[in-house]
Amino acid sequence: MYLILKPETRKHIGSIETAVLEEGFRIASKHPIEDWTGLARELYFHQSEKDPQFHAELECYLWLTNHIFGNYAAAFILEKRGDLTHNLQHLYKFKDKLRYKISNGSDRLLRIFLDVGKIDPTGKYVPSKQITLPAHSGKWDNYFFKYVHTPDPKLGAYEREITILKERGILDKSLADRHWEQMKYMQSLVSPDGFRSGRRSNED
Repeated sequence: MYLILKPETRKHIGSIETAVLEEGFRIASKHPIEDWTGLARELYFHQSEKDPQFHAELECYLWLTNHIFGNYAAAFILEKRGDLTHNLQHLYKFKDKLRYKISNGSDRLLRIFLDVGKIDPTGKYVPSKQITLPAHSGKWDNYFFKYVHTPDPKLGAYEREITILKERGILDKSLADRHWEQMKYMQSLVSPDGFRSGRRSNED
């Protein structure tokens, strides 16, 4: 199993790690993700292909996270005794609980309004509700973050997504414990190895 820490989690990576362990999962390994945008487009490809509204929302979200947080993320490979299907369901429910906890913490004070009309490449974005900002014309919508991604609790969906992680080479490189501790201290999802080598994510 796996859990992805999206770019917007960088101030919360320590508390997320603790929550994962307290939930009964074992973190077998940690892996840097240097192109969250590219990975997200693959993970959500089928949903984007079927739903133009979702596709437009995804592209606006990816623009926003890149602009504010950058394009780096991280993946936890998780282990837990028991049936895989049951554990995937457990992980899926835990994801919702974790999102609620973070969004109702200090991040509850944050509200982001985005002029989606200037970002949406399809022109098909329909805001969830009509928002008017005085002295600012545009197609505005209120954005919030979801922080983590886990696979849907179906074996087929899980196998598809873990294959994507493998094919993109994400699981080929692990984060050393000392590097992870540095990342938590710096509240950053950029691995020290990547920083020292001068690599930048593709969409920085």
